[in-house]
Amino acid sequence: MNAIDIKRAQHIFREIVQEEYRGKYLDLSANPIQYGYNIFNSYRAGGKTTNDIIFMLICYHYFNKTSMYCRSGSRATRAKAVSTLCTAMNTTVDDTGRNYVQRCTNDTYTWIEYHSNTKTFRLQKTPDDEIKKCPIFMYVTNINDDAMSLKSGFADNNCDIMLYDEFIDDETNAYTVIKFLNLISTVFRLRHKTIAIMNCNLSVGSPVILRTFGIYEKVLNQTTPFMIYHTKAGMKIAVTCLETKDEFNNDRSRMNETYFNFDTHIDGLENIRGASICHESYRELPPDIDEQCTVPTGLYYYSCGQFFEVYQIESPTWQSMYYIKACIEPVHDREHLTITDDKLYAFDNPYTYASIGRDFKICCDVARKVRRNDVCFDDFMAYVCIKSFYDLYKIPELI
Repeated sequence: MNAIDIKRAQHIFREIVQEEYRGKYLDLSANPIQYGYNIFNSYRAGGKTTNDIIFMLICYHYFNKTSMYCRSGSRATRAKAVSTLCTAMNTTVDDTGRNYVQRCTNDTYTWIEYHSNTKTFRLQKTPDDEIKKCPIFMYVTNINDDAMSLKSGFADNNCDIMLYDEFIDDETNAYTVIKFLNLISTVFRLRHKTIAIMNCNLSVGSPVILRTFGIYEKVLNQTTPFMIYHTKAGMKIAVTCLETKDEFNNDRSRMNETYFNFDTHIDGLENIRGASICHESYRELPPDIDEQCTVPTGLYYYSCGQFFEVYQIESPTWQSMYYIKACIEPVHDREHLTITDDKLYAFDNPYTYASIGRDFKICCDVARKVRRNDVCFDDFMAYVCIKSFYDLYKIPELI
């Protein structure tokens, strides 16, 4: 069974969702999405759920993948509460009068309707279509009450995306994480190339799941829009914090002054999250270096679903340094050495190693330089992915 081509889905998302809309709300094409956990944290009305559903509908149309929508408690999954979930998909139209359903499915379908008897969202070609006979696009369940009832009966082998919406809320409890993991094993079964999307606002409810993952304090203090954390067992969790835009700062300030201008801090976090995120600094190419003059080393990384190439640079006024930038997939032969944190990818490709490459002098040298912040990167994402690579293998900062 074919897996979702994440990069292609992100490319289609970028073409469908207008730049103005992506600039204001969650942009699912801006940062890597990985097989596994992808957490999106933002202030309220950040466009998380709507853009998640757009991405999921793209995966349905192009890769035949259905989705599962989850909430913690039953109140949020009653028909009255979820029936409006896809309203923005149905009613937001472009200059040609086409809504998101039409754009995501190339006019194959025109509307998404909730079928309460089966707790599913279904796709209609015309308003006259009998809803119970329309194809299922997304299932609906809640973790605390309904999830266990699916264990013996759920059998959709094409359901490869799970959206856990508002997983930090007043319905979350000490047992939620166990029930959530049971739901994952029920829906995904043994398919590891699946995507779990989790939306939250850190200031509302219990963060028991993030605490169980062991990343709550890290996310609370995150200073970058995108970061990858690792559990003690080495599992990767991608976290995106949506930045607030300058145009909302005045409204945000007035809202705080009017309604929250007293001590409402919980664990040091304000009630309406959204202070601008500062990008962590990274070393860029020295000003007297021409990128055209960099020399390839033949070493490549494959991390977070992206490839990166290592170059050697020489500077008249700076020391000799390495330069790492994103690239296309290299040829896997004796002239190209690839190191990765993806064991399955290493098994499937020659001259590719799931390690830091201790047997190769250049790999050890680059590892030392990266940990000492003595390597240049072409952009912030390269810095994040390479840092994540060495964090996974627990390479110390002072190597």
